Order: sequence, then structure tokens, then C-alpha cells
Amino acid sequence: MNSGIPYEFRTTVVKEFHSDEDFTAIGEMIKGASRYYLQQFTERDTVPNKNLTAPSNDDMVRFLEIVKRFIPLAELRGL
Repeated sequence: MNSGIPYEFRTTVVKEFHSDEDFTAIGEMIKGASRYYLQQFTERDTVPNKNLTAPSNDDMVRFLEIVKRFIPLAELRGL
């Protein structure tokens, strides 16, 4: 984050893998980041685990609000 090179952090959010607590921990870990994006998981034929699903749009908004406490310019990507 302090290298002077432009960067961004992003997380592909998977319903079965992520919770509110995860986004609190991520926010604390990258607090002060210039850019952070949450992107919703997309089911595809190339994903081996067919049991994974995308979180709801409401969940995505809730996760965004959690991380915005740490990274004010965080955004949703692809919704």
C-alpha cells in the first residue's frame, strides 16, 4: 500500500465462504487502502464446485457497509 504504485484490493464474494465477520477482519487488515472492490461470485462451467452460490444483492450491500467503516471508497463491482 505504501509503494507508490497504483493498486486495488478486491474480493470475490461467495455465499458459502464469507460472513460479516470476514469483512470486518478484511477491513481491519487493509484499513486505509485507496481502493477496495467487492465482486459477486458468478456461477460458471469452469468452477469445479457446483455447490457454490452468489450472495444476495442485500448481502453484498451489507458487506460493503461493513468495509466502508475502514475503506471509505470501497465499492461494489458488477451489481
